[in-house]
Amino acid sequence: MPLGASKPRLKLTINNVLLVGNAFVWYLLVFKTLGFLTDQLILSPATILVFGLNAVSIALLAFVGSFIVDKFKERVKFLDIWMLSGIFLSLLPLLLDRTNYISVLAISVLFGAYFGIGMPVVMGYFSANTSTENRGKIGGITFLVIGLLFSILGAFIINDVVTAFLVLAAIRLTGFLVFHAFKERKEQIHSSKLTYRDILGNRAVIFYFIAWAMLSLVNYMTVPIQNALFDSSETYIFLIYILENVIMAITAVVCGFIADIFGRKRLTIIAFVMLGIGYAVLGLSPNIGISGYFYVISDGIAWGIFNIIFLLVIWGDLAHSKSSDKLYFLGAVPYVFSSFLRMAFAFYVPDIKDLPIFSFASVFLFLAVLPLLYAPETLSEKRMKDRELKNYIEKAQRTAQKEEEKNKKKSKEKVIEDSQSSEQSEEDYEKAKALAEKYY
Repeated sequence: MPLGASKPRLKLTINNVLLVGNAFVWYLLVFKTLGFLTDQLILSPATILVFGLNAVSIALLAFVGSFIVDKFKERVKFLDIWMLSGIFLSLLPLLLDRTNYISVLAISVLFGAYFGIGMPVVMGYFSANTSTENRGKIGGITFLVIGLLFSILGAFIINDVVTAFLVLAAIRLTGFLVFHAFKERKEQIHSSKLTYRDILGNRAVIFYFIAWAMLSLVNYMTVPIQNALFDSSETYIFLIYILENVIMAITAVVCGFIADIFGRKRLTIIAFVMLGIGYAVLGLSPNIGISGYFYVISDGIAWGIFNIIFLLVIWGDLAHSKSSDKLYFLGAVPYVFSSFLRMAFAFYVPDIKDLPIFSFASVFLFLAVLPLLYAPETLSEKRMKDRELKNYIEKAQRTAQKEEEKNKKKSKEKVIEDSQSSEQSEEDYEKAKALAEKYY
């Protein structure tokens, strides 16, 4: 690719990664900040209501946002308004009484609605500006950026909500400036739009959505049991958390590249198998020994794959070069509500540590993987065959080159051997001639 053509592509990739990364880091920090605010509340049901309303507002406004963006001729204008309004929204809680329950509920709803209305548009922009052949690797890099930024910025807002809201405003401002610095002059858009009727009539979408929804439900319902199982010192829990997230980040990047070579479907099935084995091992030996570490590793690898496939890649693939906003909304619903269900499940089922929950989880994961067996591969079959053919040709060329070098070496050795033989024959002839002249 010429240098002049590669620079715009690199610029677009950086813009994609930072746009999505900025949006998700902002929301993850919002979620963390809501945790600080709810710690001030006495009743646990009040905490559940705060996060429940946050999930509902995200879902409802994401649904609305998937329609509103159609009213804009350019998606960039919508994103400009969204990011600028996010700066002021992030500062609004500084004017409210953050110890008041109603104020906390209002913050939860407003922030959820804000993220919900913009999330499908951000992901639609990401999909429109990535191709199926490179969406996996860009998704993996994006997930790594999200993890790094969240870890770094999260350290600045430990138990300090004032700093938290200032950081949130700074993130939105930075996102707006970076977006304008790297965006293309001419927006890449998909002229064809998908309707929800088209989506619900697509068997591939249904199969992937069922698998994703069952996975989210099973996984987050087991989180309270995992927390009880690994109940130990805060330092130990922190180290386990760091280990799993490092594994997840590395896996996301590596498997992003693999997904663009071998496809999404087989990689997703492998992740289901790994998570199922992790649950089975933990169910047989529920302790923090070898089985616990095995689960942490298998869970980290599996979720590294799940995050890039189900959050960043698969819905853009299934849009088939059409507008993917509505598909990304659909894909976000299980993820958003699973976090809320995790809290509700932990509160209403307190005595669950001794239940064979991991055995049941393994069974449900097996059921969840069944729809994937009928789902089509979203990476172009022609693309995979072309890549296999290219690899075969390269391998054949390397083999032919080795054979040619080997033959050249043999020929050279034969020439040297013949030359030495010829010299030896001439020497013998001269000796015989000398003897003949001497005696005859």
